[in-house]
Amino acid sequence: MKFHYLFTLLPLLGIVSCGQPNAEPESPAALTLLDLRLRDSLQLVRDDYADLQSWRALDRVYRLRDVAATQDDSVSDNTKTEIYQHLAIMHYERGYEDSVIHYAALADRHLGEDPPPLLFARQLLCEAYLKYTEWEWLEMDMIAALGLAVLREHGLDHDGLHSQLLLTQAYARWKYANAWLEEEEFDKVAGEVESLVQQAIRQYRAAGGARERHAWEDWALLAARLPHVSEGDLRAALDTLAGTGNPEDPIYAHPHRLMAYWHFRRGEPDSMRYHYERLLEQTPFYRLENPREANYILKLNSLERGDYRRALALSIDDLRLSNCARPAARLTVAVGDTSFSERYICPYLDLELVKVYLGRYRATADTADLHRAFALAQVTMDRYAVSFPSQRDEGVINKLVELGDVLLDVCLDAALEMQRQQPEEAMDAVFRAMELSQSLLLLRDLATIGEADNQQKWRSLHASLERYKRSYRADFSLPVANLREFRRLDTRYREEKKLSRPAMAASAHLTGATKLAAVRGRLEPQQALLMSTELHDRILLLCIDRDTAFTYQVPTAIIPRIDSLRQMLTGGRVCSPGEYANVAYQIYAPLLAPLEGLSRKPSELLFVPSPALSEVPLSALTVAPGRKEEQFTDLRYVVDEYAVRYLPSWRVELLNGEKRKGVQTEAADIGVWTHPQLVGYAAGLTDDLRRAGGGWSVETLAPQTGTFLSQAPGLDIIHLTVHARGNTGQLHENYLHLNDRDSLNGVVVAQLPLSARLVVLAACATSTGFKQAGEGTFSLRRSFHLAGVPDVISSLYDIPAAATVAVLKSFYRQLASGSPPATALAEAQRTCRAGKLSQRYANPRYWAGLVAG
Repeated sequence: MKFHYLFTLLPLLGIVSCGQPNAEPESPAALTLLDLRLRDSLQLVRDDYADLQSWRALDRVYRLRDVAATQDDSVSDNTKTEIYQHLAIMHYERGYEDSVIHYAALADRHLGEDPPPLLFARQLLCEAYLKYTEWEWLEMDMIAALGLAVLREHGLDHDGLHSQLLLTQAYARWKYANAWLEEEEFDKVAGEVESLVQQAIRQYRAAGGARERHAWEDWALLAARLPHVSEGDLRAALDTLAGTGNPEDPIYAHPHRLMAYWHFRRGEPDSMRYHYERLLEQTPFYRLENPREANYILKLNSLERGDYRRALALSIDDLRLSNCARPAARLTVAVGDTSFSERYICPYLDLELVKVYLGRYRATADTADLHRAFALAQVTMDRYAVSFPSQRDEGVINKLVELGDVLLDVCLDAALEMQRQQPEEAMDAVFRAMELSQSLLLLRDLATIGEADNQQKWRSLHASLERYKRSYRADFSLPVANLREFRRLDTRYREEKKLSRPAMAASAHLTGATKLAAVRGRLEPQQALLMSTELHDRILLLCIDRDTAFTYQVPTAIIPRIDSLRQMLTGGRVCSPGEYANVAYQIYAPLLAPLEGLSRKPSELLFVPSPALSEVPLSALTVAPGRKEEQFTDLRYVVDEYAVRYLPSWRVELLNGEKRKGVQTEAADIGVWTHPQLVGYAAGLTDDLRRAGGGWSVETLAPQTGTFLSQAPGLDIIHLTVHARGNTGQLHENYLHLNDRDSLNGVVVAQLPLSARLVVLAACATSTGFKQAGEGTFSLRRSFHLAGVPDVISSLYDIPAAATVAVLKSFYRQLASGSPPATALAEAQRTCRAGKLSQRYANPRYWAGLVAG
């Protein structure tokens, strides 16, 4: 009875073939009767796809999926693969990325070792769409190129699938050009993209059917950016399509959508608004791209015109289109009750709504809008904090990182506006936003540590993939064999990372909410906490001590001054003491002078820097402008006022504070590693260490990775006089060079179970590394913190070896007398800046590079 029902139903079913005229060739003997009927049903609806009868095709493919699922054993892998491929392709057209990922994976699971060429090429189209979901435009281009090559190899280059792959390649290359290319190179690639689209137009036209509209839409969107195309050319193209497809629901190349986008790109807002409003009158939409684009551009236009009622309606409609809960519901649903779309798409739309509320508040001073904006921003921040640590997929993580940048700006904007209404709650929100960005970086670091055993294998795979990408990027072509090998390596790389990547489990101490009252309670009376983050055109700072908290802003114009200071400190620019003092004071005045408003003067400043400030040696800033007759010993520095400690985040400081409890400085096992090239500079340091601490046991160890890995975990203090390299372009490409042939990666360091309470990195550039906006700097100092070391002395730039050793000898004497590391370093730097170690060393370039963290 069940089979009779299925056989009665199957002739009514059809499935989109996505362009190919013929079913996959397969031996009838290998197919069951049900499978043959399913294949017949696939053939029946190919005309629907070609004629853009997309709603009917989608309905049929859903039913066909259900039939295959209930009779799984009676359906061949090739048939199941094709069903899932079509589902992935159609959901890509509709705009549901999570469904694309789901169905493409199911199709791949059933794809055989040697699939028929059409099946394989269609799977490559699905894989190209997966690259779209990850914003990997060059890789999307390469996978589409392989699909095209497969079809051409088998004489299938006139199949509709070939046209789809051409359009996919054109889209990927256009996105890549917009992201990375400039001027002449961009213009050249734009011409190539137009040629690919025109080739697809010709192929679709030769095949007949309404699918030609897809290619014409891509051409029209491209043409809006090309100066040689006129509005008359666009209208002529639309006239040629008048008789193709369903005029009531054209799916692709909707005249109002294309005319609206044309006027938008050409700066004609009235015409743009007219056509987008007409477009939105059509419902329902098969492709959500159309209303989403219209809503977004109309919303921007509405905000520019001050039409907040319309902007708000468009924002609410965006939430509806993406199946997101309305704002009122969002504020009452439990934070943990979320789906993927809630974790990624909906927060973006929530933040857009926050912008509308803030805009209307600024225009009307209606505090109800401010409260709405503030409340929704806080809920969005909570949901983001919960969702990020649970992700494994690299593409999703990349998007969430970008979302984090938007989140930080919008949430801080709302909180700063709220300061006049609810100062305490607003200040808590500022702190939470700034701290969240730092804590998420730590969570991501912890995940990377778990991958350390696989790093070498992954680096090798990644290097091979990058070589292929560089070769392809040269002229957007590779031999087919190389494209196949790229795909094989890419698949292997992703599968191995997915299997090995531990989930970044959210910990309460990393993502839990912390209020300023709790922070004040943990600060010592002599401490102040200074946090910074970067907004679009300014740097926001939050200062906290036991009694007060306040924010202030510094213009990004300070950054060139920081660069000038760095050149002075690294020897790139020779200057007099007065010249140095003037530049240093121009940084101090906006950055640290506001701390003079604290209720009590701190003796220790805890500093959580943003990327732009992460390499500023605060201790070397001057508290007054200079005079021509001054010497370096005459200048007044920040180090004379207080010690500075650089923190990854406040939560890390809480963890490190627990580790410092009960630490004894009278007795310590110290291990010293010295690079052979630096033995002369470090001469006498070991003897000084033994003399400084009566109960210190000091051992000089062989400068080899094996010795470090075996001995370091049992030490109390680790001293490294070695070479180091911090790569600002590659995450975790930071190395300690123990000798000329032996280096230690920062990821490996972070994995070590160190019990040391202090690490001293007497090396170059150990505090620099890859910078992520809003999240600080990945560095060797950070690696040792992750390994469990609460205090690390490191360098901000390449530091003179002899002067460094002199400063560190003084540092160890202070440490042995009982001073905490940050205080001991400050005292040693004060001794040096006074000329007591050497008159030459009074210049801050000799002592300012070392920082405590």
